[in-house]
Amino acid sequence: FLAYADRLDSAGGLNRVVVDEYHLICTAESYRRKMHEVKRLRVLRYQFVFLTATLPAYLVPRFYEALLLERPLLIRSHTVRPDLEYHV
Repeated sequence: FLAYADRLDSAGGLNRVVVDEYHLICTAESYRRKMHEVKRLRVLRYQFVFLTATLPAYLVPRFYEALLLERPLLIRSHTVRPDLEYHV
């Protein structure tokens, strides 16, 4: 991914990195070894946006520490989406 991001950067096609389900960086690192490698993304010079709907508030500091984040902007909002439907 880092090589891909570097190519996008060279072509002027990268301005931020979005990581969905970021809670897995903290909660899955014990059984998914690749989660440790996500931390290597910090070498990128771009804005990061981390998305999750399930990270409990008590794990937020652990996430900040895991990625060495300083003064991140945390936005919490409702997760109810009346415009979505699921059918089984």
